[in-house]
Amino acid sequence: METVAMRISKDLWRELEKITEIEALSKSDALRKMLEKGIKEWKKDLALQLLQQGKITLWKAAKMAEVTIWDMLDLTEKKGISLPIKAKDIIEDIKAGLKE
Repeated sequence: METVAMRISKDLWRELEKITEIEALSKSDALRKMLEKGIKEWKKDLALQLLQQGKITLWKAAKMAEVTIWDMLDLTEKKGISLPIKAKDIIEDIKAGLKE
């Protein structure tokens, strides 16, 4: 593991203390858990953005976001993103995903 040092505001520090108390975690464990969650969300957001721009396929977006194709379709629906792809592309993506 790597070590990271950072400065945070007093407000964030108080919030972190609340979380560690509720979750019964050390500050390091709580921060690690939040960072992991944040990175997962960032990957999903980036994949959705690239998908919406037509730069990647649905299958590649799902792979990037580390979710299933079905979950990626749900995410696009929840975010109100219309896909700039054809039904044929979706079928090919689903076939490719099923092969893995």
